[in-house]
Amino acid sequence: MTINTKGTKHKQMKPVPDINVNVDQENALSDSELYSPDFEHHSDSMDMLDDELFEDVELLNIGTPDHTNNRRLARVRFLNDHLRITGEGGLVVSTPGFQNLSKGLKFEIVALLRAEQAFNHDNDPWQEHDFGTILVEEHVLLWKIDYFDIDRIGHSLDPSDPTVTSRVLTLMLATEY
Repeated sequence: MTINTKGTKHKQMKPVPDINVNVDQENALSDSELYSPDFEHHSDSMDMLDDELFEDVELLNIGTPDHTNNRRLARVRFLNDHLRITGEGGLVVSTPGFQNLSKGLKFEIVALLRAEQAFNHDNDPWQEHDFGTILVEEHVLLWKIDYFDIDRIGHSLDPSDPTVTSRVLTLMLATEY
């Protein structure tokens, strides 16, 4: 799967900080390893967050003050998809329950997360692509993207602006919610 936005070039992925708490070391896999560098993508697209990129976006106007601007919503969705697919543009963290799964199962889960495209009004009413569930074997997993200010002290004032927003993608077992 390749993100291709206006002919951008391939760029090496940046590492994501590890968060491991009480993890079975045999199955330990850092959060940065979940998004391996051999995954081909075009991360320079982050530099193209201008209005031209979103000119042809057609989204439903769901009538709330935060989502009446389709370009703003398109930017939020683009930034969320970028983090979910590439592991870039934010912090990826996982819970101890997720970390204790086998390495193979974790890679399968992340592959499904990257490939997720079944967003609809029932599972994504705000159209931000910021939450989902994944069923693998007997495990139900949740993923969620939260928007914080740059220092991760409070909420972001504008999730559509990556200069004032720190995105955090959390992977967890549903039983840990």
